Amino acid sequence: EKIKIVTWNVYFGKLEQKNRYLKLVEETLSYDPDIICFQEACEEFVKVLFKDKRITKEYVVSPLNSKMIAPENNWYGVMMLFKKDCIPSS
Repeated sequence: EKIKIVTWNVYFGKLEQKNRYLKLVEETLSYDPDIICFQEACEEFVKVLFKDKRITKEYVVSPLNSKMIAPENNWYGVMMLFKKDCIPSS
């Protein structure tokens, strides 16, 4: 059995930010990944991500690391998402 992993560096400026974040979530989910890794996941991206019901229904999300500070005092950090059906039940 294969494990599908998708990773993205999320932050790429403010131009069309929300539209790009929506497209990034859509593109990511189109691969039906078992594990998703996001680097430079800023607050605005996290808001867009959690509005997608597929994310909240199908994935467990790692705790967010908000100690990293980006320019303009907006935080960004690293996130990992694991498909719920990939996690062994106890």
